[in-house]
Amino acid sequence: MALMTWKNEYSVGVKQLDGQHMQLIDSLNKLHDGILAGATGEVTNRLLRRLMDYTNNHFATEEDLLAQAGYPQLTEHRAEHTALTRKVEDFAARHEEGEPDIHIELLDFLSDWLNTHILIEDKEYSRWLSKASPS
Repeated sequence: MALMTWKNEYSVGVKQLDGQHMQLIDSLNKLHDGILAGATGEVTNRLLRRLMDYTNNHFATEEDLLAQAGYPQLTEHRAEHTALTRKVEDFAARHEEGEPDIHIELLDFLSDWLNTHILIEDKEYSRWLSKASPS
């Protein structure tokens, strides 16, 4: 059973970025399913690897698009990305050290991040991009 499903309200109006956000929701749901199935270690390993790739690729894509558009809050947005990347790296290190129940904390973190970063921070650039380049 999915913990979170894609809704139009998550859309930032850029197909490539929306697709990447959908991948993050998929990862969150896979972690949730893994916890319910009791396969936490294996699922957490896969998810953390995926998150490392996600943070590197998605943030670079998003920041490049925002830089090209002259987004005025790019520096602040980039700082948010840096903080998230460090948090994911911290989760990976703690998981490698064998910290118990990190998967639950990771699930909570991702849920919260989706509802704050995407719905608030990313929506801010979404509104700005629509004003900056009207159709």
